[in-house]
Formats: sequence, C-alpha cells, structure tokens
Amino acid sequence: MEILHVVRRREDLSEGVNSVLDALDDIHSCRTVCLAEREARPQEFDAELYSALTEADRVFCW
Repeated sequence: MEILHVVRRREDLSEGVNSVLDALDDIHSCRTVCLAEREARPQEFDAELYSALTEADRVFCW
C-alpha cells in the first residue's frame, strides 16, 4: 500500500507522529510531502504533489 503524508511544515510533526510514520514506513511504502517547500519551486512542486496524490492509496494530512 502506498501512503502519502502531507504536512504544512516538517516542524509540525510531533515526536509521536514521527514514531507512527516510522512504524508505517516499515510496513508500507510511505512518502511525506511538506507544503512549505512549494514556495521555492511552485511548478515542480505542484507536479510532484499531483503525482504523489494520484499514486497514493491513502493520504493523511497532519
């Protein structure tokens, strides 16, 4: 299963959330997208986000 995690800023992830992500990553294919990274390269970021969203079986927004 492909799982996508979307966060506003990496700092938004608490230690508890990070431990859950690590556990999920051991079982499933996981990817994390940080929305704050869009500012530096909006067109590339949008394409990458769209691709990640369409490939994911589950999406979690933190």
